[in-house]
Amino acid sequence: MGNLTAAIYDSEDEFRGAIHETRRLTKEPFMVNVTILPSIRITPEHYKMYLRVCAEERLAGMEISGAPIDKALGLEHVDMLKKAGVKLFHKVGSVRHAVHAQHVGYDGVYAAGIEEGGHPLDDDVTTMVPTARMVETLSIPVVTTGGIANGKTHGCGAHVGRRRGHDGLEAYGYG
Repeated sequence: MGNLTAAIYDSEDEFRGAIHETRRLTKEPFMVNVTILPSIRITPEHYKMYLRVCAEERLAGMEISGAPIDKALGLEHVDMLKKAGVKLFHKVGSVRHAVHAQHVGYDGVYAAGIEEGGHPLDDDVTTMVPTARMVETLSIPVVTTGGIANGKTHGCGAHVGRRRGHDGLEAYGYG
């Protein structure tokens, strides 16, 4: 599924225009990524605008990375997106963050180890470690990000998903 990055748009008109242009170019669903981190250029008002526009445009889904929406901007923003039918996925590097995402209503998580890039934690845990633990712990989908480099790691991801009772491909986004 394609992904549009919100942070490159400074105004609501630019952001909404990019969503409309993406819809013009494809009839396929796509997601928007919002990375909620301290920033000089991107303010909390920008983040709120991105979320509001995504709800108004009833996007297929959003990938949230950095701080969870509820802690950074308030649970009402999660509720707004859910009421609009927007699927929420949070990119996380630990089981505790994944459990929090499930608890507040995210539809799934992206399990991100150190090799994924932009890893938010100070530990050197590779992708397959949190993926396996998240699949065992959560009832929502777990998508592996990073660390899939060849047939062996592809097979490892499939095995983790298969243990959950699926065909294995859900573990990293193909199911």
